[in-house]
Amino acid sequence: MGYNHGRVGVWDPKLGNQPHTTREAQRRTGPSIAQHMQSIALLHDSGHHMWNNPPDEHRAPAENALERLNWGSQYLTIPYWNQEVVVMPQNMYATFYVEPGPNNPKPDTVDTTGHYCLGLDNPPAKVICIFSNESDWQGEMRLRLNWSILGFDSTDGLAVENAVHRFKLHYLEGEQADLSRNDVKWELVEDPEEYARIENGELVFPMTDGNYRMIVLQ
Repeated sequence: MGYNHGRVGVWDPKLGNQPHTTREAQRRTGPSIAQHMQSIALLHDSGHHMWNNPPDEHRAPAENALERLNWGSQYLTIPYWNQEVVVMPQNMYATFYVEPGPNNPKPDTVDTTGHYCLGLDNPPAKVICIFSNESDWQGEMRLRLNWSILGFDSTDGLAVENAVHRFKLHYLEGEQADLSRNDVKWELVEDPEEYARIENGELVFPMTDGNYRMIVLQ
């Protein structure tokens, strides 16, 4: 992953003292700004090191998920600009990172690096789905994927995880927390409103405006 090192949205250091880009301002706004930047980076296979400006606690859910998933070069990318896995609603996009199963042959690739592919012919070890919403719509997504392109013969027994957003941020001092401090205390807790499941062959999960969801299949 991270083969595409094109431009990614990050805070210009020259703007670091602007009211809307300070750590305190971002904390008061919530993690949506950081998550939008993550969405752009993950959609374009640009590497999670590119979002190093937001507060630590806004980066943590995505970075923790990628570490758990062993994010690395063993994944192949089915990019949003050349995928036939799913038809997305207007102003929404999907990129898929597929890890071939053990001892399975590497699929045919479509670029000189051997990194981008159109799909798998054999069951994968796991698939990381990035669904990005560049609109102001929010609600429940119900997507009918072409599971065979991802290498799945069936969805029976398939584990589904809402890997990033199932955790939400909680400041230990609550409303009394001093958000201007670098050492403000925080933790990540399970968010019962975030879910992911397969229902009647459709992938179902919540989506918020200008945000994304990382859904893992394995």
